[in-house]
Amino acid sequence: MNKEKKFIFSRVLKFTGIRESHLAEIVQDLLNLSNPTVAPLIKDTYVTLRITTKARNKEEAEGIIKPVENEILKRVGDYYYGKDD
Repeated sequence: MNKEKKFIFSRVLKFTGIRESHLAEIVQDLLNLSNPTVAPLIKDTYVTLRITTKARNKEEAEGIIKPVENEILKRVGDYYYGKDD
């Protein structure tokens, strides 16, 4: 069985009412992760944090992403308004 991680999965968390620089400051330690990675992105009227991982399948990816997503929401959940598309 090939255990190589072949797929890239991302979750995008959307925030409003907070500047990208302030959001990045609050989650600074998470921006240094290697798997999954966390990256702030600026959109027109909101900011996002994209959590990305390589995994064998969607279930494995969810197991990697979910704890980081939960930690982000614990820290800045008051500004959260949705995820993905």
